[in-house]
Amino acid sequence: MVRKNSDLNIETKPAPFGGTGKITVRNLLNGPDEMYNILSGTGRYNDNGSIVDVHPGDVYFCEDGESHSY
Repeated sequence: MVRKNSDLNIETKPAPFGGTGKITVRNLLNGPDEMYNILSGTGRYNDNGSIVDVHPGDVYFCEDGESHSY
């Protein structure tokens, strides 16, 4: 599965641990078995037979039993 950078949830929250100001949190995934976060460059990802172009900020992962290549 691929989650494009533009589809990721971004939240602003109060600073944790008694800090001042706010923090920005970007939720990538919740407990994936194998995850890749594209930091720079571009590529093509085979998501169970569907070829997807990946770019910086995109995240993709494989659950148990899924095949992948990059």
